[in-house]
Amino acid sequence: MTTDDTTGERILRAATTCFRRWGVDKTSMGDIAAEAGMRRPQLYRHFESKEVLIVETIVRAASELSERRLREIPLEGPAADVIAAALVMGHEDLVADAFASHLIGNGARTFLRLLAEEPALRASQLRWWFPAITYGQKRGELRTDLTVDEITDWFLISQISMTEHAEHYPTEESVRHHITTFIVPAVLHR
Repeated sequence: MTTDDTTGERILRAATTCFRRWGVDKTSMGDIAAEAGMRRPQLYRHFESKEVLIVETIVRAASELSERRLREIPLEGPAADVIAAALVMGHEDLVADAFASHLIGNGARTFLRLLAEEPALRASQLRWWFPAITYGQKRGELRTDLTVDEITDWFLISQISMTEHAEHYPTEESVRHHITTFIVPAVLHR
């Protein structure tokens, strides 16, 4: 992206709108340019490909979720409760967002590949998970034989799986039950 943040932001908003409206596969760079009020060649001056826009859009959504978690979930009390609250919030956001659900549901491998390849996406995830996990490790409640990255990946893979099979978790209680019974115990100190 160029240094023109206003144009870049406008393009990202347009891409998000188009991805949500038509889905990722059906959205063209021409659609995004039209939504942003510019011609397609102008769009390419800021973003070289649709995949770059997809990544930037995912990074933005992940960053917003991390910031929301930091605001709404205090790092206090039992680590298992903190982690469960964050995972429930993440699940609710993913299921409620058609764009995110599409990316996860139809492209879990793509998301995981991008997570490994894109430092900005990894950083956006760790913005919340690093302090939350180290909080639990320092309290002696989370495993220290696993790295923050390993635990973060476990949580993300679990969330992707739950989103892919959201029909199995129709209520917040069923989401919370699955998270507290299967996902969180795997990282608790033994």
